[in-house]
Formats: sequence, C-alpha cells, structure tokens
Amino acid sequence: EYKPDSPDASSFVLSDDKTLTFSLASQIGTAWTLSGTVKDDTGAVVDNARVVVFNKTTGDQNSTKTSSTGAYTLSAKALSGSASYVMYASKTGYVNSEAGTVKASGTVNFTLTRAEAVISGTAYDKDSKAIEDVWIIARAKNSDKWTSTRSAGDGTFSLSVPSDSTVLWDIEGMTKNGYRASLAGVSPGTTNLTLSLKTLAVTGLADQECVSVVPSQGG
Repeated sequence: EYKPDSPDASSFVLSDDKTLTFSLASQIGTAWTLSGTVKDDTGAVVDNARVVVFNKTTGDQNSTKTSSTGAYTLSAKALSGSASYVMYASKTGYVNSEAGTVKASGTVNFTLTRAEAVISGTAYDKDSKAIEDVWIIARAKNSDKWTSTRSAGDGTFSLSVPSDSTVLWDIEGMTKNGYRASLAGVSPGTTNLTLSLKTLAVTGLADQECVSVVPSQGG
C-alpha cells in the first residue's frame, strides 16, 4: 500500500512508514542534476533533511534526504525556455527554506532555522463551525522561510516557528472546496488565533492549488 503526497508526486509513503522515492528524470532521459548542502542557522550540517525540487505548473516533483554530512544530490527533468523549478528543504523542528527559481543544473544550498516557538489557533468555516484538514501556511515577512500544517479534527492548528520576535508571520488557510482566509503580521508565540474561512476563491480552490503552494508535507 502506498499514498502519494500529491497525484504527481514521486515520493510514496509505504505502510511501514518508509519512503520510496523515484526519479522523474529517469523516465524522460535528459535531466538536470542538483546538489548542495543543508545547514542550520548556526552553520552546523543537518542530516536527514528532506530536499524537494518542484514544478508549480505541472505538480511534478522529486525529493531526497541529506546524508550525515548534510549533502544531497537529486535530478529533475530538464526544462526549456523560461520554465523553472522551485526547491525547498525541510526537517521536523525547523522552518522550511525555499530556494527561489531553478533553471539549470547546479549547486543549491539551504539554511534551516530552528523552530522554537509556536503560533496556534482554530480554523472555522463560514458558519463558525470548526473545520478539519485545512491547509495552514505561515510565511515569514521579507524572507524565504515558511512552514505549514493541517488543522485537526476540532479545527485547531499549531505552527512551529523561530522565536525571533522581530520576524512577523503571514498566516493563510485554504480548504479543498475553495474557501480561504489570511492573517497578517502575526508574532511568534501567538495563541488562540481565529481563522475564519469565509471567502470563496475566484478560481475555485481545490487540492491542486494547495499543492502548488505547499508541494508536499513531511520533515
């Protein structure tokens, strides 16, 4: 039994919680090779971090884990013209680090910041009822850092973020059937937030748009 992170994902979680990853590039011949190192904000290498290369247009992605030295190598289908990938690194206990656009083979390094504080609250629908399984995303202002989670059965959510009080976070919630809400400038350590998802997205939000914002979960 396996469950993909998204319909086009290349990483599958097996029934024993192991991850099977295959290379999309192996199916198409021509590929880019991407490699680098993941470190934390003290300069120490981060082992067993997940590194993902992701195409927001098609949903294609490939991922791998860093070695004991923080190093990784993965491949991705070569793109033409102005097409590009985004990449990010993640690990439980850290805030994700994103590497903008990637348009060719090369070295892409990441710095993960330890998450020592929490932002928490509850997601509600337009009828003020708590909602389960809402995508909750937090993005640091003026930074490439972000983290995400899903709301629990009682609508509650908890996002792990760095404790730096000078960095504020923009929170966004999205449901599979198209409702969304956002809160701007939230401080680390804020609790009891109310996220009221009453606005229906013009495009009719569905799983694919959620995936385009947060390609997959896992640390």
